[in-house]
Amino acid sequence: MKKFVLNYLKLIFFTFILILVLNCNLYSDNSPDIDIAVIPQEINNSIIYKNVNGDLNILTEDGTNFLFAETDVNTKYFWPTISHDNKFLSYSYVIEQIVDYKIGIKVLDIINNNTYDIFSETNSIKNVLSNQIPHYMAWSLKDNILSFVVSDENYPALYLHKTSNVKNIKKLVANGPIWINWNENNNLSVHRRSKRLIFNINNSMTNLINTNEVSPFYRIDAWGLLNPASHNIFSVYQKDAKFKHIIKSDILNDSFEFLNSSVDYPLINISPDKLYLSVLKSKFHPTTLYDSLVLYKTKDMSKVIEINNAPIGYFWSPDSNKIAVFTANQNNEYYDLHILNTNNLILKKIATFKLSPEQLEMIIFSDQFAQSHNIWSYDSSKLLISGNIFFNKIQDDLIEKNSNIILISDLDSKPKSEILFDGSIAYWTN
Repeated sequence: MKKFVLNYLKLIFFTFILILVLNCNLYSDNSPDIDIAVIPQEINNSIIYKNVNGDLNILTEDGTNFLFAETDVNTKYFWPTISHDNKFLSYSYVIEQIVDYKIGIKVLDIINNNTYDIFSETNSIKNVLSNQIPHYMAWSLKDNILSFVVSDENYPALYLHKTSNVKNIKKLVANGPIWINWNENNNLSVHRRSKRLIFNINNSMTNLINTNEVSPFYRIDAWGLLNPASHNIFSVYQKDAKFKHIIKSDILNDSFEFLNSSVDYPLINISPDKLYLSVLKSKFHPTTLYDSLVLYKTKDMSKVIEINNAPIGYFWSPDSNKIAVFTANQNNEYYDLHILNTNNLILKKIATFKLSPEQLEMIIFSDQFAQSHNIWSYDSSKLLISGNIFFNKIQDDLIEKNSNIILISDLDSKPKSEILFDGSIAYWTN
């Protein structure tokens, strides 16, 4: 009898322990999760990167490493995106569950060391924008408003999250494809199919202020000079199947002018100082390998230089004095990095790379990622590249399988490269 009572008491005790553990797990699932480490509040000139294990990290200027999202066998993280004041980080996650996928976006409030979800869905398929991009995210240039594009009901949709309220999440535009670009006045240009929509947004309101017809055969609208008398924006307009026209619109005065016409398909962007319009051109659409990269002066659309060595993408330096140009190499799966100096128009080849899949994706969509992810350091002196440097004398099968985060420096003299660590993608904070 005593033995029976003892066993019964043991059963009650272990049941209580099991219930306690389950309750703790349920509580942690529903509460904000603080990921791994407390990130310092000052992270200027730091490096955000994903290591070879898929963990997300920040390497600060003094060389201290902080892990803020650790992957596991089921959970993968993607594309951390920093706000312009370095106070918020957003990043995607994909959790492979037994019969489906949980896909979402987290925001890390660095000042309060708090992580919370702003988007989450469960789907029987991995419902993402592409293999390497679950979601596209970009922060406004002030007020810490996050725009994010997700795959929603078979089409991309654009959402806004205003960090003044963790629950402030709103669908802005549906039924994409969608390409976006913020300006310094918190105006957001949205290119959706053959429409260009412009919103004025702050923490208290979201207003649609302009709508225009544009061509579907390009991606972003590039903001030009802003002043009290005019707000200029560059787009592509198409009246027939043959000619594509680059136009400049003044949205304050509701006027536009034709700047350039061509039979080629143009992909446009603008230098940070707004003095140059940079255009990738191709005879075919869609493509990832362009015929040329052309630089025009925005003042009069005079041609500055044309580069005809199979460009795939490019990134302006913050000071507008240099462009990192990526071109296809004669060896398949390799790409050349060149630096174009806009002061003397000298194009210098730096190195040949076997790029990580995520780095290649970022370059192919460089017009869009230029708005949200910095491979250039803030002072325009250094670059971050993810992949492996290729040397002609080394056989392809001897190249390291893991991608490295490579720092390219001394770009104005004799460039040098330094392998920092293993990793698949990296870029700078602001």
